[in-house]
Amino acid sequence: MHYTFPKPLPQMATLSSTADKELLCRDLQAFVQQHIELIDRKLIRDLSYINPLAYYKEGMQIEKIESVQKGVYQMHFSYRWHIFSGCMGMEDDGLLKDKVKFSLCEEGRLCFDLHGFGELSTADEL
Repeated sequence: MHYTFPKPLPQMATLSSTADKELLCRDLQAFVQQHIELIDRKLIRDLSYINPLAYYKEGMQIEKIESVQKGVYQMHFSYRWHIFSGCMGMEDDGLLKDKVKFSLCEEGRLCFDLHGFGELSTADEL
C-alpha cells in the first residue's frame, strides 16, 4: 500500500552534491513535521502487542530523513503510545521508534511505502 502526501513540496533546487542532499533531507524533515497530521495515523503499527488497550498519543516526531538511493529516502520517526483503564487502575505510556521509506513523485509530492503499516481506527481503541 502506498500513500501520496496531499501537500506538494515547495520548489527545491536540483541536487548535485552530498551537501545538497543533506540540505534537502533537512528541508523534507521540516516540511513533513510541519504537516505531520496528514500522515501520522497511517504510520502507526498495530499496538496490540503492547496491550490491547494501547493507542497512539499524538505528537509524532520526525527524528531524521536520509537519502538511501537516488530519489528514495528513509524517514525515522518516534511517537508515544498510551494505555488507560480507570476500572483496572492501569495507566502507562511509552515511546516507539520506527522508519518508513518514501520517494519523490510527480508534482513534488511524497509517496510513502506503507507495506506493513496499519491505520488506527476507533475499533482499535476498544
